[in-house]
Amino acid sequence: MSNEASSGQKLSTTTVSSVAVHAGNASIVIAVLKCGKWVKLQLAESTPNLLEIGSNQDETKKLLQDHELLLTKLKITFIRVLCSGEKTNKQSMC
Repeated sequence: MSNEASSGQKLSTTTVSSVAVHAGNASIVIAVLKCGKWVKLQLAESTPNLLEIGSNQDETKKLLQDHELLLTKLKITFIRVLCSGEKTNKQSMC
């Protein structure tokens, strides 16, 4: 995502919201950023690290289950965030 408009003018990036989701022992925080017409998602924090693989098979299975649950919850949450954003855009156009 470029921060420049077609005229070469720099556009500012604004944090629209933050989304936090918890699943088991895992949590993730994602920032929703807006720059011009673009919306960007940026990972702000994740516990444990998303690249963590575990020290044994049981720990690995638990991490995988938590990450899959996080992903499911994130999808549901982002649908709500996007729908909310669309409603806001429609209201501001009136």
